[in-house]
Amino acid sequence: FSPTESPTRNSLQDRSNSSTAHVDRHMRIVTHVTSEGVMHVESPSEPVLAIAASNIMLAPYLQSAEKARGYTYADILKKFQQECLLNPDVALLKGSFGELASRIILMVACDAVKRKKIEQTEPKESSDTQHVGASIYAKPVRLESVLENLADLDEANLAALRQRLEDVYDAGSRTERHAIPFRDQLQSASSMLPMWINFTHFDMLPKAINKITPEFLWHCWKRGVAVQMSHTQHGIDGIIPVFVGHLDRPFVDGSSTDASNITLEPREGERHAARYMTYIAWEAKNRRDPQSTTVPASSAPVVAGPVIKSASMAPPNEKPLTEQALLIVLFDLGTSTGFKKAQDGSRPQVTPITGQQCPRLCIRGLLGPHAYPCLDLFEARSTLVDILSSSSDPAPNPLNIIEKPMWNERIQPESDSI
Repeated sequence: FSPTESPTRNSLQDRSNSSTAHVDRHMRIVTHVTSEGVMHVESPSEPVLAIAASNIMLAPYLQSAEKARGYTYADILKKFQQECLLNPDVALLKGSFGELASRIILMVACDAVKRKKIEQTEPKESSDTQHVGASIYAKPVRLESVLENLADLDEANLAALRQRLEDVYDAGSRTERHAIPFRDQLQSASSMLPMWINFTHFDMLPKAINKITPEFLWHCWKRGVAVQMSHTQHGIDGIIPVFVGHLDRPFVDGSSTDASNITLEPREGERHAARYMTYIAWEAKNRRDPQSTTVPASSAPVVAGPVIKSASMAPPNEKPLTEQALLIVLFDLGTSTGFKKAQDGSRPQVTPITGQQCPRLCIRGLLGPHAYPCLDLFEARSTLVDILSSSSDPAPNPLNIIEKPMWNERIQPESDSI
């Protein structure tokens, strides 16, 4: 809304131009108009727009250090923090900054993997540079590579995390999922598992859920979108779809005589792809006191995320790859307290959840040397600290406020004013 009276806006044309600029800037579209004439606008999932943003933010790393031009990744995040989050016209709740910071960190962790691939690309000065970058931005990245950029784990916790991933992969290889072959045990210790994340942006669910289908996870994965849960969702703040299996193998065995495997229609093939889906979930906290590493048994099912339903194309007795989340990531951002029982209290820990198969990766604080190494790669740690310490207390112009007739400075239940 534009104010009807303001010392800086003296004409209808000024207000019109301002409204147009705000709509254009925020990429919002009208979704529907109610019978009462209320217009609803939203910011939809825009995969192409997200890839275009990656093209801008990662562009300097396509060039040699001497010839790199434009804003760096850290510059862009800092500009966003200073001109958007600290803008008195943008009202945000304190708790919103924890969720926002966790989303930024997840994005930076994925971009760190892509940046390393870009920097390994030769030659840097070829005319095909932009095509090289675009081919990297839009491709999936390995889950383990992203986790490495989130947490620098010690040997014991890294082994516990790896064991969980291996257990899920090996269980999948014992089913009819053709793209999950048995692992080569000689290479299993050193090579990363074929588990893939593919997201370039976030979208938000309008309602809380307690179940989720593999088909929905596949739809999000192929679209490149991670999901933030509704504010009414308990236990977790969001999910990132994960594809388990080799991307260069068919989803079903073409040599099989099973009639369901003969010349699959595209939509039918995608339903088979859904059989390879699971997800990791995350929870963000921005509080001074650390979150407990122990989850009460009564809360464990909620913390473990929505239950994954069976895929529509799953053979009889084939269960989902995981009952709920593959892994939970706890962003304990607001605390500076380490883990008391650990030899190095600053290192993230992988802890079990009572009665659940999925463990929880707990990352405390934002300044520790082992938390979020991806932030140092982009020199963005100080900006994230500023985001978490931001406070928004806008002081609106009195001319823009309509006084409530039943509750104002003079009229209140305990006032004697008339």
